[in-house]
Amino acid sequence: MTTKEADRLHHMKLILDKSSSQKRAAMALGCSARHVRRLLKSFKEKGEEGLISQRRGRPSNNRTTPALQKQAIDLINRYYNDFGPTFATEKLYKCHNIRLSVETIRRLMIREGIWKSKSKKKLTIHQRRPRRSRIGELVQIDGSPHRWFEDRGPACSLLIFVDDATSRIMFARFYPAETTDGYIESTKKYLAMYGRPTAFYSDKHSVFRVNRKDLEDGRRITQYARGLKRLEIDLICANSPQAKGKVERAFGVLQDRLVKEMRLNNISSLEEGNTYLPEFIKGYNEKFATEPYCEKDAHRKVLKTYDLDRIFAREELRKLSKNLTFQYENGLYQIKIKEPGYRLRGARVTIVRETQKDIKVEHQGKALKYEKWEEKTHEQGRILGSKELLSLWPNRKANKPKKNHPWR
Repeated sequence: MTTKEADRLHHMKLILDKSSSQKRAAMALGCSARHVRRLLKSFKEKGEEGLISQRRGRPSNNRTTPALQKQAIDLINRYYNDFGPTFATEKLYKCHNIRLSVETIRRLMIREGIWKSKSKKKLTIHQRRPRRSRIGELVQIDGSPHRWFEDRGPACSLLIFVDDATSRIMFARFYPAETTDGYIESTKKYLAMYGRPTAFYSDKHSVFRVNRKDLEDGRRITQYARGLKRLEIDLICANSPQAKGKVERAFGVLQDRLVKEMRLNNISSLEEGNTYLPEFIKGYNEKFATEPYCEKDAHRKVLKTYDLDRIFAREELRKLSKNLTFQYENGLYQIKIKEPGYRLRGARVTIVRETQKDIKVEHQGKALKYEKWEEKTHEQGRILGSKELLSLWPNRKANKPKKNHPWR
């Protein structure tokens, strides 16, 4: 007998002893006086057993039939054997018109050994940060190197832009690796679609921040950060993955759902993946995005005076020799000047390379003429980040995130 049924027995005895009324018993039990009369009649006829629920030990009237359970399990084994319970439930309803609850599918998958129940994670407390109120106030950006096409295509990186106010994926694109050029191209496309956001929120990848402590403060800025500064877009580097949790959680969903959706659609290349991404993002935003607190858009217009190719151009410093020469990308260059160039000896010049264009040489904001010599210089090695190195070393085993990582 449950506690509720024991309370019923106590009040039924009080009514029979004339110590209480049906009305007071109904108020104490939280039911109607008519139901109290039904309970009292059952108690007089059957005794204490009359107050015990007759449904106990019987199967539910709304239980899933064994035939439907078998059909669902067969479909999961055939098409969705590595899907999670939530995603498998959606696919069963959408593709096969089988409507079952997520918990039912989870129990069936655990019973059949398709899914393993997850152990409870060790609790780590991170102080919550409220969402920004307007779309475009803060956009979280990040890249994820992954086997997005599984064994059907090469490993690559997915760059995404997630709005902090709505958790909406604003832009996404596949690239061979997470590089500065990829972020610059994606940012240009983002600016053309929405305008200039107030700030970008990223990790401490070498694309966004110079991590060498031996450099002077004036030189500790990357090509990408310099371009954002000229566009008056703040760049904030997070100290932990949890700080930019929206983009981290988005990758957790994408590494599950996007990979399997592309498998079902037989997508196996970067070109096909980039073509499919807008369709997937539309469905993702309809399911997971929320409405902002304020309807006003915080994006600003990209002024016509902005030359994005020049703003995001690569800039490197070189020191001129006594002969007014400098080295750049394993080549030797000679400055051409008519007047005596004594003042330029040892001067620092800026090498500007715009996208798919020849380099420009500037000194104190003025362009200098130059010519390239055929003489080859000593070849210098490139400095690559860890994520970019993965694309050039495909057989290297990728590091799995820790158990307490937000993606898992």
